[in-house]
Amino acid sequence: MHPNALLEHATELLHRVLQLKQPADGVVSDYFRAHRTLGSRERHTLAETTYAVLRKRLLWQHLAQSGKGELERRLAVLAWQGNDGFLRAALNETEQQWLAQARAVHPSTLPARLRHNLPDWLADRLQPALGAEFWPFVEAVENAAPLDLRVNALKANRDSVRNELAGLGIEAVDTPYSPLGLRIDGKPALHQLEVFLRGDVEVQDEGSQLLALMTGAKRGEMVVDFCAGAGGKTLALGAEMRNTGRLYAFDTSGHRLAALKPRLARSSLSNVHPVQIAHERDDRIKRLAGKVDRVLVDAPCTGLGTLRRNPDLKWRQTPGALAALGEQQRAILEAAARLLKPGGRLVYATCSLLREENEDQAERFLAAHPDFTLYPAAQAWADSDPFVAAGVYRDVSVRPFRKTLP
Repeated sequence: MHPNALLEHATELLHRVLQLKQPADGVVSDYFRAHRTLGSRERHTLAETTYAVLRKRLLWQHLAQSGKGELERRLAVLAWQGNDGFLRAALNETEQQWLAQARAVHPSTLPARLRHNLPDWLADRLQPALGAEFWPFVEAVENAAPLDLRVNALKANRDSVRNELAGLGIEAVDTPYSPLGLRIDGKPALHQLEVFLRGDVEVQDEGSQLLALMTGAKRGEMVVDFCAGAGGKTLALGAEMRNTGRLYAFDTSGHRLAALKPRLARSSLSNVHPVQIAHERDDRIKRLAGKVDRVLVDAPCTGLGTLRRNPDLKWRQTPGALAALGEQQRAILEAAARLLKPGGRLVYATCSLLREENEDQAERFLAAHPDFTLYPAAQAWADSDPFVAAGVYRDVSVRPFRKTLP
């Protein structure tokens, strides 16, 4: 493809994504489906350039002010993630001079908001919450997330899967905390590999793997994944239960639960029961009151802990949405707590770094429920299984509780 044509594609894609009306990954996927002649390298350049703009949107917009022409084109040029020589071939002499001047600007000379690239309302919350960890956090979310896999312990072990991937030219390393995880740089066509098709691995971020492990589900228990979604944590819980007992996967979205069906077929699990519910007060939930050993609540949230993978969220979320999610989180946590039998464990988690969605919710819940005690996440992690006790995982967004025995 001619350089000018690819830059025009980048400009049009950014125009659509920066409307911020829909999740960026869906907009990018729709664009590629509408332009099937784009090759894999071209799609990679377009997608990575789009996400680079989203990660440093404030910085790029500031630098783009000195240029001329369509704003989205200037943003694409500044954040270009393809071959630099290819980009220069698409620029006239004036644009090349402007680009050189923009690249010469050192970030340390710019105001803080152009270095952290966060909306003011979010920066105002994260800076005091993270303290000295704020700028390392900013640096981390400027980079794309790796691809994590969870080995299905019912069918394979991590060493054999790692070796099989190596034989295919795919380098995988052990995840630092999860004993079931493998981490891959890049984006291989995993869904075409036999190791995936036969159910030996699932795509699952290490954090989600750890949630399932900290839930501590055991053989023969009754367990509920209260907000199951597409079922990644459900599958991990089922494997921890060694395909025994009864595992309910609740979600209000039939579309998300439908995505669990092919994953279940690959996993060889037969103890999973997907259930579409209308809301947290659904009668199908009430029938399990006081009968459940473990409940995992991965609550709906702002998702601001996933900015490496979804950088558009920081521009799409608002304080108003945060307040509404808080009410929903409280309602779900109350409903989930009623399921537990005495001595049972409830794990509450979010994909957020905000105190309003984590510590504040836990403190409010404990104040209203004296029959529950806080079970430290580090202890839950160490106790989850003997083979994971060597490491301790710190995550402020995970809150396990125990219901007190009578």
